[in-house]
Amino acid sequence: DFQRGSKLPSIQDLSEKLQVGRSSVREALKQLQIVGVVELKQGKGTFVREKFDVTSLSESIGYLLTLHKPDIVHLMSARKIIERGTVELATEKASKDEIEKLYNLLQGMKKEIDNPDRFAKYNVQFHITIAKASKNPLLPIFFNSIYDLFFREQQAVARLLKLAPQSIEQHIRIWNAMKERDPDKAIKEMMEHLNCVERAILKGF
Repeated sequence: DFQRGSKLPSIQDLSEKLQVGRSSVREALKQLQIVGVVELKQGKGTFVREKFDVTSLSESIGYLLTLHKPDIVHLMSARKIIERGTVELATEKASKDEIEKLYNLLQGMKKEIDNPDRFAKYNVQFHITIAKASKNPLLPIFFNSIYDLFFREQQAVARLLKLAPQSIEQHIRIWNAMKERDPDKAIKEMMEHLNCVERAILKGF
């Protein structure tokens, strides 16, 4: 959880912490530099900028996504990198009200299991709520920026891949881990969920 003005760890340290390749970390830092979130100080390292326009940040990310036209497979790869840290923070910092909101969203998913569009909306809101619960203001911005892509992915999961029942069970396990304030378990359940969705997408498309 990096504050404004703080120095980021080295690429090697970030790679090990996030369990992703160094090239992925470099690309992520490059994109964050483009949208003005971080800055490179010669001979000192990479720092979170003291001041940046949070209001326009979501639009900037959305613009970059429009240029690159990522597909669902790319989206899943990005989600796996980001949601690992997001659910860890949220498990530690979520309020009782946020835990309750996640429970209510789960009930909505159960209720709309036969309606792919409504099911997808509850599913997306579940993950956005986790991002907000992290108390890191950049994470909800990221999720809102990819909302359209995220929503289409969840529609595919619900309508084409018939994973709604399994998805609900996985989200329940994520919620239980968060309610128990067990970040390691929450990470495990989140990654199992995302890996399952990714496998289904690769098989289905």
